[in-house]
Amino acid sequence: MKKGDVVGIVKLKNEFDGYVFMILGEHLEQELGRKRGAPRRFKVVKDLPSKEEYLQLKAKKYTTTVESLIDSARMDIESLCEELREWHDNLPESFRDGDKGSQLEDAISELEGVDLPDPPDMKGVDQSVVYYPDLDADSRSARAAEAASALRAAAEHLRMKAEELKNQDDKNDLSDEISGFADDLESSADSIDGVEFPGMY
Repeated sequence: MKKGDVVGIVKLKNEFDGYVFMILGEHLEQELGRKRGAPRRFKVVKDLPSKEEYLQLKAKKYTTTVESLIDSARMDIESLCEELREWHDNLPESFRDGDKGSQLEDAISELEGVDLPDPPDMKGVDQSVVYYPDLDADSRSARAAEAASALRAAAEHLRMKAEELKNQDDKNDLSDEISGFADDLESSADSIDGVEFPGMY
């Protein structure tokens, strides 16, 4: 698609994917004055890349580190805990002492019980990871699932690195440490997945 073309949102997502606006936002300008209910259309203000070039741009944008993924998951857990505590504290006393209060207390306790271990010394180990976050993780359960997904992505990368280190005679101990750390991250992700978030009513 070239500069000056007008394209609909469905075609853009079909041509690229759901991350298109995060990657190519500066290439597109939403048309104003569309009729209510009509699909969004965009004017191409800069030639769009090929699909292969797009995938390269996407991977570059979403390249992060194992440490960043773990920190992101930790912040999500802390944020969810804080929200649930505030919700619990603001409940009328009759609800706080009832099923709703009990459900909130259980969820808070489970989140607080998620153990994110300290990583071993991984100096010299490539910790770069390409991770595509869920752009629609709005609900509490979806945000928890996103935190678990980030930890699993970190664990998968570390297992791959541990396997590579196994082939180096002087790196066997480090390989075992990294593999064990990956297992701990996976266990933490399982714990997050086990949290049941109460509904609003």
